[in-house]
Amino acid sequence: MIKFNLGGAIVFWGFKVKLLFLVLDGAADRMNGETPLEKAEADGLNELVKHAKCGLQYTVGRGIAPESDVAVLSILGYNPHEVYTGRGPLEALGIGVRLREGKEVVFRGNFATVEPESLRLIDRRCGRDLSLREAERLAETLNRSELNSPEGYFKVYPTVGYRNIVIFGSELGLSDRVSSTDPAYIQVDRISTAQMSYEPKVKECTPLDGTEEASRTARLVNAFTKEAVRLLDEHPVNLERVRRGKLKANCIILRQAGGSLPKVKPINDLYGLRFGSITEMPIEKGIARLLGMKAVECRSIP
Repeated sequence: MIKFNLGGAIVFWGFKVKLLFLVLDGAADRMNGETPLEKAEADGLNELVKHAKCGLQYTVGRGIAPESDVAVLSILGYNPHEVYTGRGPLEALGIGVRLREGKEVVFRGNFATVEPESLRLIDRRCGRDLSLREAERLAETLNRSELNSPEGYFKVYPTVGYRNIVIFGSELGLSDRVSSTDPAYIQVDRISTAQMSYEPKVKECTPLDGTEEASRTARLVNAFTKEAVRLLDEHPVNLERVRRGKLKANCIILRQAGGSLPKVKPINDLYGLRFGSITEMPIEKGIARLLGMKAVECRSIP
């Protein structure tokens, strides 16, 4: 099977059975009352439909707007309610970073724009125009700093555009049972779903159970949020961005912590086929590697 992404469409191709999945990421959106498919010139899709069977699938469940990771796992035959351990570990795997289970947790992060005093969220993606070099310079500054806490450490890894992962570690032990600071998502068990509306303010990270490990993780995350804003708000990268009329990337908002990878059966063994993938985003790369697909990398997108 080959998986590739064309303008938000992820395609899966099965060699032996000529099986094609065309997954339109965001097709359930609304644009002035119309869906993206109603807005788009869809001659190619219309031609495919003439020779296909059509149906409706809830990848995760009714009323849930799933993120790409759980939706793709579900489409490929893995029940996310049973195997999913958070987006962070999959994105880390996608860039080749492994966790120390029990000692480290990882979040998916966005460089974002905030009002530094109130943490009011101005833009969750700092204008969607952050270059990799800008992200690397910001991360270098953060990674040279130390948290005002003896309890642990962090490291920021830029990935694509405004996206990153942030790993927190402590020899005392950490837990992924903590909430997100990104207000655009809510978490039910481990499944994250997009909010239709939310208060535009960076949220405080809170423990989701009564363990000291979860409390320690929440304290580290909240200290990191404050430190990131302090170090990034007047960073030379951001001063230059303001000069050019762009938004500052002066905060990192976090979501979907995880402390381990899912334990799954390799996809080749699951179906008796040889699977491959052509991927561009870290989450897709991580899923492909987790499932044992042969992965081919393609050009990244902003």
